[in-house]
Amino acid sequence: MERVKWTVAAGMWMALAGLAAAQTQGTPHWPQVPPQSTQQYFAIFQPDHPDLMLDDEIAVVDGKGRGWGCEVAEVVAGATKATTTTLGQGLTVAAMGADSCTPGWQTSNPVRLRLWRPSVQQLYELVPSTPPASGMKFANLSIDFITDFTLSKLSLEADVMEAPLAGGASVQFTLNAGPASAGDTYLLMGSMSGTDPGLPVGAALLPLNVPDPWFGFTLMNAGTAVLPGSLGVLDAAGRGTAALVLPPLNDPWLAGLQVHHAFMAFDLTSGSLVPTMASNAVPLTLSP
Repeated sequence: MERVKWTVAAGMWMALAGLAAAQTQGTPHWPQVPPQSTQQYFAIFQPDHPDLMLDDEIAVVDGKGRGWGCEVAEVVAGATKATTTTLGQGLTVAAMGADSCTPGWQTSNPVRLRLWRPSVQQLYELVPSTPPASGMKFANLSIDFITDFTLSKLSLEADVMEAPLAGGASVQFTLNAGPASAGDTYLLMGSMSGTDPGLPVGAALLPLNVPDPWFGFTLMNAGTAVLPGSLGVLDAAGRGTAALVLPPLNDPWLAGLQVHHAFMAFDLTSGSLVPTMASNAVPLTLSP
């Protein structure tokens, strides 16, 4: 009976003129989504879902979709923001794409869901308890009804926010890109120029303003004794560790400098560098 109710409700929602267009105009975190096409996918959450919050932003992601230049890339194929109205109706996220060079979701590919929660500035992999594969189709529409899900934090954490240069800096980083990024290659990078607007890399947004001297320093020293583990492969859970290790320094130019670090994960299985996610940025102050 519950499934029948959901089916009827879905039919009513899809009958509303402009539903797909209204749900795929992008969000502040994911501003650019592909144009509407004949192939559509809908992820529909139950009305007033207890695990969704006002202003949450949810995106449908194809890890091997088509970019704007027809290249294979991770593509945000649709995104929507939770409002009082959409939460009450049952939040719907639509993905657009076609089996051609039309940007977006490729209909033979599985989709992934991501959630950005601006209230805590945190990105999550949204993992439905039943994987999106419901098989429910209405003409050219594929539909998944999502009632239960878990949120896997996609994040970068540091054990300290301040590193004294005189005694030598030692910072430990914990990387968590989520199970969907297991086996991906990652690179930890830094910037001394802030985080906004950041750098778009494919469909991901690296929250670092680059290039600058600290960015160059982190690239030049990736995987060395100064930045051990900053270049590597994520484990089966999508996790990794890295560190920043500086000898004792007496440099007035560095004292008081605030830098930020973030990492990106890349899928190399297709033979090209496909970005799969970008973490949050964490601040670090270099004290005297």
